[in-house]
This record gives sequence, structure tokens and C-alpha cells, in this order.
Amino acid sequence: MGLFNSDARELIELSYEYDKPYHIDDKKFIDEFPNFNHTPYESGIQSTLDWFKMRSTHEQ
Repeated sequence: MGLFNSDARELIELSYEYDKPYHIDDKKFIDEFPNFNHTPYESGIQSTLDWFKMRSTHEQ
């Protein structure tokens, strides 16, 4: 099916994500960029909400 349908092909390519647990590690990235600071979830979510609020008030 993946030969003729790009969505099916993508599912096959990403099937490893569902076969077994995998862990994402940022060690190589941090080694390369030691001064990088992660954005806390709360801060990222709040910034996103603020952006949407600002955008919605400008569109009215």
C-alpha cells in the first residue's frame, strides 16, 4: 500500500515509534550548545496564550 499512497508510506516509516518505547535525549545538543536554556512548559504555554490573545484582539 505504501508504494501508491504517501500517507500509508509515512505510517510505515514511523511505525517504529509504536513498536516499543523510545527515549529522546538532548545530550548531544547540550554538548554542542552548552549555553542553551530550555523554556519551561509554563512559560511557553503562557507566551503562546498571550500571542493568541493579542492576535484575536487585533483581528476584531
